[in-house]
Amino acid sequence: MTTDLVAVEARNAGGVYCGSSWFEYRDLVERLPSFAGLAAQRPRTFYLGDTERGERVWGEFVSANFFGVLGVQPALGRFFLPAEAASPGGAPVAVISHGFWQRLFRGAPDAIGRTIKLNGRTLTVIGIAPAGFAGGFNALGFDVWVPLTMARELIPATRDLIARDSRAFILLATLKPGVTHAQAEGELDAAARSLAHDHPDTNTGLVFDLLPLWRTPRGGAVQAGALATLQLFAALILAVVCVNTANLLLARASVRQREIGIRLALGAGATRIVRQLLTESVLLALAGAAGGALLALLGVEALRQIPLPTTVPVRLDAAFDWRSLAFAGGIGVGCGLLFGLAPALQLARTDVQNALRGGRGSLTGRSRLRDILVAMEMAVALVMLVLAGLFLKSFHNAQTLHPGFAVDRVLLATVDLAGRGYTQTGTISFLRDLQTRLQALPGVEAAAMAGIVPLDIRGLPKNRVSIDGAPRSDGIVSQILFYNITPGYLATMGVPLVAGSDLAPLDQNNRPLDAIINEEMARR
Repeated sequence: MTTDLVAVEARNAGGVYCGSSWFEYRDLVERLPSFAGLAAQRPRTFYLGDTERGERVWGEFVSANFFGVLGVQPALGRFFLPAEAASPGGAPVAVISHGFWQRLFRGAPDAIGRTIKLNGRTLTVIGIAPAGFAGGFNALGFDVWVPLTMARELIPATRDLIARDSRAFILLATLKPGVTHAQAEGELDAAARSLAHDHPDTNTGLVFDLLPLWRTPRGGAVQAGALATLQLFAALILAVVCVNTANLLLARASVRQREIGIRLALGAGATRIVRQLLTESVLLALAGAAGGALLALLGVEALRQIPLPTTVPVRLDAAFDWRSLAFAGGIGVGCGLLFGLAPALQLARTDVQNALRGGRGSLTGRSRLRDILVAMEMAVALVMLVLAGLFLKSFHNAQTLHPGFAVDRVLLATVDLAGRGYTQTGTISFLRDLQTRLQALPGVEAAAMAGIVPLDIRGLPKNRVSIDGAPRSDGIVSQILFYNITPGYLATMGVPLVAGSDLAPLDQNNRPLDAIINEEMARR
């Protein structure tokens, strides 16, 4: 994958990253001359094989230049042609991952030209992605890629290709040689203003940010934060070990005082003594690094076997290679020099006469240095204990605090109609019938539906909100967390209504749209 890849993230007036629409993507391609390539992607689930009993697989709708922008070459076959993803309807073709090729076709070379069935539609396999390539999202792995113009063919109810406000796509880009980050951002700002002028209903207040991949809000920033936290703990543990080892070496120095005194009396220089002692310290540190590398190798294999509690295709791409080994060796050498330097310098300044007489007063400043090291060790250990205590407290709270809804009598089931060929009207009819049948089951007290469950790992969507007749004087756009529910949802979840009434029944479509808010929103 190319190293100069960046993300183009759309942000609304409320400061929320909201994705880009198909129409905005096409407009930006024409209005960004400094960009070498601009690609669009959208993750989706598909049903492989028979739609009634098919296996669910994760894939992406992508633009024709998706693989080219990412700098990826096919392991077999080819990638999409521009004509295959130029207009809605597209071409019934697909590219599959290397692992999917091994799993589905046993790695057969004649997989190119064969067909697979996704969501009931037959697609021709035209290419195999290289081994190790999993898609355009950090920490996620996908099995199949389809032209984004095939969206309505595979998911009839989607609005992705017909609505400018349906912002489901994430944009990735590369810049032309010599183009600066500031120049590219200037073009994005100009394009945003132009789109807001041409389409005020959907693009007013919308801006585009040029972000490195590690800062993207959909995985990059979260992943970077998690890794930084793990590295912090690892650095604290390493500091404790180094300080403790330095203290032990200082204590050992008093025992070796006579040995070093004899070597100095025989003509060994201070530099040679320091070199010898540092060599011993580095060898000791490298032995520890080797043990840590062995544990890391075993830990990587164990990590791959851990089942993840999510349906999202999280891909733990942990590996132990020569770079990891070189890093461990470098850390070992650095730590050996760091914690071995003070004892080496102390012993190199040994008073020869005192050492030969068995005296102990020659290591001047030794007690003070050891006191400093003990204090440092206690300080770092205290920080680690505090952080560990905070993590344990947070974990305990997550297990014991009442979340505000019933957790002991509510069962959760997911329904995915996107790949079953349902239109929007058919989906609504199916869900109404399903809810009616669930409510009629013996032992079922209530049944309801929601777009997102509470405490979902993906979080709740945000959007702007304004109150008629009560604009904010500070000019700041208010934001709310929201999700869609059916009538009876609050009763099913055991959430009492403080005031007012439930949502109107779904079949009463002659009434104005209604909503339920919480007490905090009402107060504000």
